[in-house]
Amino acid sequence: MRAKRFAPFLIQRAGIPRRAGELKAISLIIGVCIVIGLFGSVMAGLLSFRSTEYTEPHVVTTGAGVTSASVVLTQSLFDDSTAFVTITSNNTGDAAVPSSYTSATRTLLVGGLLESTAHYLTITYSYGSLGSYWASDISSRAVPVLLIIGVIGVIGGAVYGSYRRNEE
Repeated sequence: MRAKRFAPFLIQRAGIPRRAGELKAISLIIGVCIVIGLFGSVMAGLLSFRSTEYTEPHVVTTGAGVTSASVVLTQSLFDDSTAFVTITSNNTGDAAVPSSYTSATRTLLVGGLLESTAHYLTITYSYGSLGSYWASDISSRAVPVLLIIGVIGVIGGAVYGSYRRNEE
């Protein structure tokens, strides 16, 4: 009766790696998988580090045939993007959404409002919290790039090491 064969680069018959290099390759693969799995959490943490959430109330009135209103915000939007803005209204018929943003005047255009109605809007948005700490802002933007380069480097190093080990 023949012994069962396993992939030689992963495990031996008893389930123990044949050489220390194989154990190193397996641990590198597991480490890369962990880093890739945690990448989303790192990105969310960096966003939270770079921005602060702010909520402010506004009262606007729309006229006949008008379904949008301009609102001047207290702070500038984070990265001048409306992606970090949520708007709620007291009117159940409103579908309040941020339409556009003018950074020079900090004016947000809110669309999807009912016409000829007074609206009590609650606008929640993120603004940049590292304005005075420009070095922290720049370095926190570089962290995802460094993580990607590190993962690619670890994978490349593992491949190079396995080929070099096979040549010996």
